[in-house]
Amino acid sequence: MAEAPAFRTLHWRLAWGVVALQAALQLGWMVYRAYQPTLLQSFGFAGWVFAFSLLPGLLGVAIEPVAGSLSARLRGEGRGRVVPVTLAVLVAGLLFLTLVGLSGSSLLRGSLLLPALMLAWQIAVQAAASPNLALLQEAAPLRALPRVAALSVLVQGVIGALESPLSQGALQAGPAFTFTLAAAVLLLGLALLRAAVPVSVPSRAERGPLFASSAPGLVRPPVALLLLAIAAGLAGALARELVPARLPAGLEGPAIFLLGAALGAPWAGRAVARLGVARALPVSLVSAVALSAGVALVPPGLGALAVPFQGVAWGGVTTTLTALALGWLPAARGGLAAGLLLGGSGLAGSLLSLASPAGTATTLVALAASAALALGCLRLRGRLA
Repeated sequence: MAEAPAFRTLHWRLAWGVVALQAALQLGWMVYRAYQPTLLQSFGFAGWVFAFSLLPGLLGVAIEPVAGSLSARLRGEGRGRVVPVTLAVLVAGLLFLTLVGLSGSSLLRGSLLLPALMLAWQIAVQAAASPNLALLQEAAPLRALPRVAALSVLVQGVIGALESPLSQGALQAGPAFTFTLAAAVLLLGLALLRAAVPVSVPSRAERGPLFASSAPGLVRPPVALLLLAIAAGLAGALARELVPARLPAGLEGPAIFLLGAALGAPWAGRAVARLGVARALPVSLVSAVALSAGVALVPPGLGALAVPFQGVAWGGVTTTLTALALGWLPAARGGLAAGLLLGGSGLAGSLLSLASPAGTATTLVALAASAALALGCLRLRGRLA
């Protein structure tokens, strides 16, 4: 009952604005991933395809924390709080349109201009992501952060589940139409965010973190958060590796996993808000690992039935982790916290691409080790405030 006043201060309009831009950025990444191999191969850079597939994760671990930290220092009052996000999204949209204008030109063939434009686009989108996510702090007090984090997980899970048909449609539509539409979607997401940001909200800038102190003599809180994001990101990616590619009904296993994560997020948000994020992470992570092991070890028919529940469990982990990260540091450093979360999660994906475990047993061992590391990082952070 004591938490009810905190829940009444939720700013759902701001939360929806943040999630709208997140969705636009996610759709932009889908277009980029769909066309990246085609563009590189068509213009004489076939040997660069694998390196560019790793680049987002390697870049993000540097770009996203820096962009988030700088945005917290540079942003002004009122709608000036979204100026860093606005500039980054406008640059990303302009780069999409530049690719449209140059796609039929001989200037790109064999020239480093194409890789440079693709690299610049990645940087621009990553520079927008962490300042945008940090705005969720203004939408809710600490104890209620899981509820707005669940909204983000819900929307991103649904879009992620639709990636395969959306990517196929993008390739069929051709680069000119697709890139123009992607630029428009980015601008629409930005417009929705700017319309949702109130001139003023009750300030949470002086709010302290979830933790009263750090464990003495151990890693600093930002480093612990980065390690936690990498470990949890690895665990989630390894869990998806255990999902069958095709289920007996002809459905795509990864899509069902993501839909489960999306649909379970609202329930998880409410449950975690009442339990507390630092206490909920061990519970949700251990449950998710156990379900993933069950999917891998039971007969295929039973494992297929468990995939949606596995997705629900990992949706709870993502919801908890997002809210925990946003409360990991004082609110004034929320941009850095958001960047460390996004950068660490992205780096985990690139690391797994470089050295993916072979075989179910090896994957399960790596999954358990990643989860244990994540829980160790939580313990390093210190005691709750």
